[in-house]
Amino acid sequence: MNVVDKFLYSKEQYIKAGAALAVGILSSGVRNDADPALALLSEYLAPEAESGIMKTSSAVAMGIAYAGSAREECGEPLKEIVEGDGVEGKKVDMVEVSRAERSEQQVKRASHN
Repeated sequence: MNVVDKFLYSKEQYIKAGAALAVGILSSGVRNDADPALALLSEYLAPEAESGIMKTSSAVAMGIAYAGSAREECGEPLKEIVEGDGVEGKKVDMVEVSRAERSEQQVKRASHN
């Protein structure tokens, strides 16, 4: 993660976007108490963050990192992106898939309790 992190501070937007996607891919299926993906990507998903390629790639990266996790704190930034106007068109689909998988996991957990 340290190797990828430095690219998030590049001046080139596409390099930063690629680094955000790498964070999502590297964090997929990995549970870490420090939760680096949530910490690194959340700032780019905030409503006041500039929109564009960085917001889109961060939303997709968050979807990749937390798909199937059923974690509420990860779903809120994605919900705001989908319901707002930060990401457009087909790019929202990946985020919606992540949200749907989280919801399915929550239903399964609730039915087992």
